[in-house]
Amino acid sequence: MAEATAEDVVEGSLDPEKSESAAYRREQRQRRLVSDRRRSQFFLAAVIGGISGLLAAGFQWAIYWVESTRQNLVGSLDAQSPVLAWFVVPLSCALFGLGAGWLTTKFAPEAAGPS
Repeated sequence: MAEATAEDVVEGSLDPEKSESAAYRREQRQRRLVSDRRRSQFFLAAVIGGISGLLAAGFQWAIYWVESTRQNLVGSLDAQSPVLAWFVVPLSCALFGLGAGWLTTKFAPEAAGPS
C-alpha cells in the first residue's frame, strides 16, 4: 500500500488519482458556478444600464419640451401684450411651485425637511 503524502491528505483522499480527479471536478464545478453568476450579473447590469439610458434620454427630452413650450408661451404672450406676460409667467411659476410642494408633502413627506 502506498504511503499517504501531505498533498493527498489535504485533498481528502489517499489515492492520488482519485484525489486529483475529485479536486479537478470540484474546481471545474466552482468555476462554472462563478462563470454563470458573472454572466447573469453582466446581463443584469446591461439591462439596468439600458433602462437608465432610456430614462435619462426621456428626461432630457422632457426638459427640452418644457423649455420650448415656455419659450413659445412667453413669445406669444409678449407679442399680444407685454404687460400680460409679466403677470402670467410669474403666476404660472407660483402655481407650479405650489403643485410641487403639495406633491412633496402628499407623496414624500420625508423630503420636505424637518417639521
